Amino acid sequence: MAEEQQTYEEMLSEVEAIIAELQSEDLALDRVVSLVKRGQALLAELKCRLDAVSLQITEIRDGSAVEEQA
Repeated sequence: MAEEQQTYEEMLSEVEAIIAELQSEDLALDRVVSLVKRGQALLAELKCRLDAVSLQITEIRDGSAVEEQA
């Protein structure tokens, strides 16, 4: 599933599943590399989404402060 189509929660669940799989002992090296790459991509997208939400919250909070002063 493409990252743009997944919710934040779905992506986080996928990261958790990747971590669980990486903790198993019977993984081929190619599978480990694949999982790490996918995990890194997911984490980067999750961080971008968190940053965007944080900015929105800051703008809402700052906008509310401006409205209260008016």
